[in-house]
Amino acid sequence: MKCIATVILFAASQYHYWSQLSSGSVFSPEFPRAVVILFNWAFGAIILLAPMQLLLDVGTLIAMLIHGGGVSVPDGIRYWLGTAAAILAAVGVHQALRVPPLKDIEIGIRGLAPQFDGYTLLQLTDLHISRLFTAKWARAVVERANGLGANLIVVTGDLIDGSLASRHADVEPLRDLRAADGVYVIPGNHEYFFSYRAWMAHYAEMGMRVIENDLRCCFGATPLVGELPRSNGQTTAWPSAPSRALR
Repeated sequence: MKCIATVILFAASQYHYWSQLSSGSVFSPEFPRAVVILFNWAFGAIILLAPMQLLLDVGTLIAMLIHGGGVSVPDGIRYWLGTAAAILAAVGVHQALRVPPLKDIEIGIRGLAPQFDGYTLLQLTDLHISRLFTAKWARAVVERANGLGANLIVVTGDLIDGSLASRHADVEPLRDLRAADGVYVIPGNHEYFFSYRAWMAHYAEMGMRVIENDLRCCFGATPLVGELPRSNGQTTAWPSAPSRALR
């Protein structure tokens, strides 16, 4: 049983290696969704279990130094830690898979023109649409976003994990995002891992206005600034340029 558990734990710990084998990128595991969920759960459990075991071992070592002899740790304690890590990882995966809850932030701006009082901007960030967050999930996000009736929608950073060919159907629901003053997209570093220009062209074709180191005027003359990420993968073809964005 321990040998089987060891093999399973080792296989789960190599999740990013298997992901790279499946697609060429650690960020885009091209497995069935159920397998990706199981990998995330098992990998998360390992990440949680490691510091738990480390703390237990440090505590045991301190106890040995204090008592000047051997201190035994019942196997049940280690089994309990493993169970706790597995449960916490399951809760974490469940939380991650849900449609994100709304975080409502009210910003007071001194001297704001009266016509902009109550103006609402919805930011959708780090969607990471992939085998884990599929078209069904993206559609639920879009339905919730449109139901808020925001004046402006900004989709910021890491919309996808995967090539255009792999994610074409999964991002399609984003085409239905609606806001009175438009839907804007500012790319993140993950776009650079998967044919950046192809994705930017596709976002534009979907009706989203791409901002790259640029400034756009929205809702009157108020600027919306989009700066490319400073860490953009393995290319410097599209460097971050805040001075350009604010020109």
